Amino acid sequence: MKKILISGLLFCLITKNAFSVFETGMTDADIQGMAKAVSAAKIENAFMLNPGNINRDNAAYFSFSGHLGSRNITDLVEGGGSIYSKIILNKIMAVAAGIDYTFFNYSGGYPGASGLLWNEIQTGAVFNINLRDVFAIGILGKYYNYSTDAEVYGEKYGAEHGGDLGAGFKANIKIFSMGASFNNILSLNKQTSRIINAGIALDIRSRINPAVDFSIDIDKLCYDINPGLQIFMLRNMIILRTGLLGGDLFNNPALSFGATLRFHRYHFSYGGSYNFKLESIGNHYMSLGLLFNKIDRGKK
Repeated sequence: MKKILISGLLFCLITKNAFSVFETGMTDADIQGMAKAVSAAKIENAFMLNPGNINRDNAAYFSFSGHLGSRNITDLVEGGGSIYSKIILNKIMAVAAGIDYTFFNYSGGYPGASGLLWNEIQTGAVFNINLRDVFAIGILGKYYNYSTDAEVYGEKYGAEHGGDLGAGFKANIKIFSMGASFNNILSLNKQTSRIINAGIALDIRSRINPAVDFSIDIDKLCYDINPGLQIFMLRNMIILRTGLLGGDLFNNPALSFGATLRFHRYHFSYGGSYNFKLESIGNHYMSLGLLFNKIDRGKK
């Protein structure tokens, strides 16, 4: 279930001067450097433009994204990808939809596990409403299906499917962007995860965006604090990112990093993560996208 939370396909609502209510998760280049959960105040996606510019300057975007793991566990292969798009209907409403695929394959015998551990497909859609560029709300719906032939310490695991329903809001006060969201994740086996997310972000001189997010899983009693930083350079053609994933109150911290290059209608992102407990590079992320309509590089 934790894998679902991290890699869930979550889409974005952008207001003119704010950040996303919903964003994509694991499969975008270094997205989890800003936060790993469905934060209401996360910095904008790695493959996107300045926070807030999308509704004003771009009618739509289309993106391919992928990741590949390289951990220090023998016989472990992890990766996946996604494809999704967003369309701005007008100044108030936007919709997004897409599909995400993740695999997690461990073929060894340690630690008492064998077989295909994870093979997951997710589809999702978001409907967003922007009210006067000050207040925004979003509604998320998602379906996931995964199969596994894994056996861990003698216990076998089979296929499962379920869904995710979520709602969030955001408010903007001058340079501050703050918000909260709630997600209810259900599965065939009645396992549930009710997650509350809250966060705050700053926009300093339209170039520096620090943010911090807090997430709590009510059912599992897991708490995460995720600080992050985003910097725009060279008239916003280059975007640098870094962040700390404070898993379970920093009991399993990981450093994430990445960069985005924008050229005309195209954007390319690369990122990675370093897990301090595993002492290895965890995942590599890449994304490539296409923007429609003009790109205003001189404004925020």
